[in-house]
Amino acid sequence: MKILISEDERKIAQDLQKALVNFGYNVLGIADSPIDTIRKIEELRPDLILMDADMKGDHSAFELTEYINEVFKLPVVFLTFYPENLNLFPEKVLNDYPYVLLEKPYSDRNLYVTIELAYNKYSESMYLL
Repeated sequence: MKILISEDERKIAQDLQKALVNFGYNVLGIADSPIDTIRKIEELRPDLILMDADMKGDHSAFELTEYINEVFKLPVVFLTFYPENLNLFPEKVLNDYPYVLLEKPYSDRNLYVTIELAYNKYSESMYLL
């Protein structure tokens, strides 16, 4: 599976990349802003986005997620220290799109299970369409 990491904190992104590579995933790159994420999705065509739900930038995480799902139809795993912030996302984002939440700090095992869950959830939803 090809994964793009969308995380604005370099150390966290590097730790994620190392863990994902150790699990055998192909990490295509690290995007550090919403615009960079879109550019890299277009260029690299990942299978899944691992995204910081609290990322700073020119667009919010929910706007970015909505765009990713409308244009690219990709599953998203949200990483956050503040899971209650997902309550601020529009209901459409939370109900209509195949996303999975992973709380920071995370264990490598939880990271692996969450990635697999998100991809399987996405695959099943695409099958139903």
